[in-house]
Amino acid sequence: MENITPFDLGGLAKDLDNQLIGMRSPFGPAEDRPLHEASYVGMKHAFEALGGKYKVDRHGSHRLFLLGISSQGFDHYTED
Repeated sequence: MENITPFDLGGLAKDLDNQLIGMRSPFGPAEDRPLHEASYVGMKHAFEALGGKYKVDRHGSHRLFLLGISSQGFDHYTED
């Protein structure tokens, strides 16, 4: 896992953002919300199992931390 970069974590942060949007959005099909939730929870649990930590801002944007690396600069998180 020594090849993990902030860019990689930023991509995963944006994937988490998108799943959270899908869970909360009143515009998409209601039957898709459980699929977004399952993806979101699965990605979070897998990331945490690897030792990762994360923060979510009030807009639903994620900042990820793994092995001393942060997604800062490659995510949309705004509350530091």
